[in-house]
Amino acid sequence: MDIPSVTDDPCITCRCMNRWVKCDREVCPMADTCHLVLEGQKLRPDSCCEKCKGCQTAAGRFSEGDAWTDPSDPCQLNHCFSGVVTVSKIQCHTPCASPLPAAAGQCCPRCPGCLLSGQLLAPGQNLTLLSDPCVTCRCGRDGTHHCHRQVCPALSCPYSESKREPGQCCDSCTGTRRIKPSDGCVMGKRRFSDGQNFTLDPCTQCSCQGSTSVCARQSCPELACPLVHQVYSPDRCCPVCRRPERVRRVCRYLGKTYEDGESWPMRNPCASCTCSGGQPRCEFQMCPPEGPDCPAGHHAARLAGQCCEQCVEDDAVCTVFGDPHYNTFDGKMYNYQGTCKYQLAKDCVDKSFSIRVNNSPRRSRFFSWTQSATIKAGDLRIALRQKKRVKVNNRRADLPYFELGKVSISQDPDDNYNVVVKLSDLGVSVLWDGDSFLQVKVPPSYKNKMCGLCGNYNGNKTDDFTTRRGRQVKLTRRFARSWLVGARTLCMAQSRRQTRRHRKRKPKSCGGDRAARATAVRQCNRLKSARFADCHPEVHPAPFFKSCVQDMCECGKRKTCYCEALTAYSHACQRKGIAVDWLEGTDCAAPVQCPKSSRPVDCVPDCQPSCEAPSPTGEQCAPPAAGGAPCRPGCVCQEGLLLHEGACVPPERCPVR
Repeated sequence: MDIPSVTDDPCITCRCMNRWVKCDREVCPMADTCHLVLEGQKLRPDSCCEKCKGCQTAAGRFSEGDAWTDPSDPCQLNHCFSGVVTVSKIQCHTPCASPLPAAAGQCCPRCPGCLLSGQLLAPGQNLTLLSDPCVTCRCGRDGTHHCHRQVCPALSCPYSESKREPGQCCDSCTGTRRIKPSDGCVMGKRRFSDGQNFTLDPCTQCSCQGSTSVCARQSCPELACPLVHQVYSPDRCCPVCRRPERVRRVCRYLGKTYEDGESWPMRNPCASCTCSGGQPRCEFQMCPPEGPDCPAGHHAARLAGQCCEQCVEDDAVCTVFGDPHYNTFDGKMYNYQGTCKYQLAKDCVDKSFSIRVNNSPRRSRFFSWTQSATIKAGDLRIALRQKKRVKVNNRRADLPYFELGKVSISQDPDDNYNVVVKLSDLGVSVLWDGDSFLQVKVPPSYKNKMCGLCGNYNGNKTDDFTTRRGRQVKLTRRFARSWLVGARTLCMAQSRRQTRRHRKRKPKSCGGDRAARATAVRQCNRLKSARFADCHPEVHPAPFFKSCVQDMCECGKRKTCYCEALTAYSHACQRKGIAVDWLEGTDCAAPVQCPKSSRPVDCVPDCQPSCEAPSPTGEQCAPPAAGGAPCRPGCVCQEGLLLHEGACVPPERCPVR
């Protein structure tokens, strides 16, 4: 069935679907960018779109918008636009006093650093100056930048059919002209024959080569005066500076006065302003939408005072779990069952903090577990005890506990209610599960400063066994004993007595108990299950599985010793960006622990009464996820209290809005 003005349009394709007619229109890719279209020629035999006229030169055929440099002269730029090849010399813009030579294959000299207009550019990022849209600067991979002034291409359209968009450097053609494929060149309203030379304007000399106009355009030198003070005359190619009018040499912006040439930052780190001739001129930096492509061991983050995200090094993590298994800051895994107090991690350069652990034989005379830990930072002394009890300066602390700018201690409901200690001013955090799992995280500023059982954090795990006196050893025992603290003589004497007493006795293990070993393997096989499948390519489970079986075989009647290995492996996965919900079906989940101002519930509501919304409505609550939000136990505020920044407070303590 024919549909007038539809089925006779070659750009519309219709088909019958379920007794309905569905029609699609083909979208031509160059509809907005192509000015000269070859009449009667299509992109493909089955396409309705016409072909845009490209450029045919002795160097080959080029498509609309192509730009290329001469292999023998990196300063000569060729540009194909509307069937015209514009040949020009790149005009460099050098804003620094002592430029570096141009890089290999480049034209313009380089300036040190990538700080332009008050903004720090990332490598590979371009910035077009708002004060002069014809100047574009690029930050190189070597931390330098180079700038050049754009030379506008010659246009094949008449002047009446061209326009310049606001903020753009060059004019562009409007509309579309259809021409028949033939020898000769079309420029404006004139046609030139093959081999004919002609002058387009005082800056441009052209010749017709086949059907392509090749135009050599003169590059104008950079002027010292601002763009608004540059004037053109009809008989000259390049502009000249006119005598500027007297202008006011101060700027007023948001109630403040700035001298001419003075710059000031904005609240938005992507913006900066400068007083120029009595007028405030502001520039805005645009960040790439996809963010930086960061190498392994780094992540994208927006630093304070910076506009765009940059690649920063990941925090270093040291983990202790089970019958102590250690994974150092640099990734070295080892086991050590010494029973005593040890220096786990310490800032050995600036002495800003230290962490000690107390390993005790709680379940056997042959094996030890981390029973407690002590954190010292300045005048703070934080003790982490069994069952998640916490003391601050020898006084029991109710969680959450805060000292503004110094420390925050809380329990993370999304991480099995583990205790999280954050030393705010240092960027150091410690995670404690209340049993024997301990995780220490330090920022990259502590690189080459650390010491203790967690290693020296220098990026090389082969030298982590460095003793207190700075010697590198191979034996784990010699390394660990050098970090004994407290009553070292008593600890070492007790260790020697245990060694002599049990030298001929073997510790209890699963070696002769097949049923016990089968139970250990079955519980630890969770590490190899489909629940952790997404993490296996990133973090190999073998060393965690081996530690898990060892812990299960040593813990006797305590049948949940596998929890420590699962906790350690899940956190290693999380550091690779893979979150695993592994607690279901295990005996590892901690009971909900609520502070005095709140109460436990089996299902936490989508939103609670808070200082921001004392009586929340459906519009103020986040919509549930597809299929219904998962119901999980948690804490809600006691009757009459409101939620504010993670704590329950009376209404009178809410901030005034």
